[in-house]
Amino acid sequence: MESAVIAQVAHRLGLSDWVVAKGVMDHADPRKDDRYKRFAPRSSADAMKIADRLVTARLRTPHNYRWPPRRVFISRARPDAAFAQALETYLSGAGITAPVGEKELRPDRMVPTIEDAVLSADLFVVLWSRSYALSRFCYDEIESALRRHAVGEIQLWIINLDGSDIVPPEARALPQALARTPHALVALVRELLELAEPARTVPGGE
Repeated sequence: MESAVIAQVAHRLGLSDWVVAKGVMDHADPRKDDRYKRFAPRSSADAMKIADRLVTARLRTPHNYRWPPRRVFISRARPDAAFAQALETYLSGAGITAPVGEKELRPDRMVPTIEDAVLSADLFVVLWSRSYALSRFCYDEIESALRRHAVGEIQLWIINLDGSDIVPPEARALPQALARTPHALVALVRELLELAEPARTVPGGE
């Protein structure tokens, strides 16, 4: 029954990949056995760890652009500034230029400046949240990145900060990871950068 509901929700959200993991704590008859209750939570925790690893592996896909990235564009909503600051600090310490969306805005060249920043990036990191979904500036940023990603010009990572639904249709089918704290965000990005596959030869690249 639960699986059928999840399947319907996934279909309505346009999710191409989803999985249901279920566990049994005891028999639904007079022969109940409490031994399963000690095993069930441990198994559930192991299943979640495996799921997290699978998501991380999907983000580390092969690419035809420069890797490791020299310039990472961090797209975030204003209320999520602490996450972006933590990530920017880490990337800068690793020798990677990391412009943050709103910092690229100038009154005289608002959208073109964002376009320039996205065009010069090797990696676009979306810090998705409910606040992100409500920001028109964030929408402009992710739309630009999705266009480049669709033709293989940029790597795009979606990192969900609060578990909220991804809104842009083109982004829903992309893999996403969850990081609920700035520390978890930095740890996730560090792992992705360190374990990413080597870059392929790019015509005209370095």
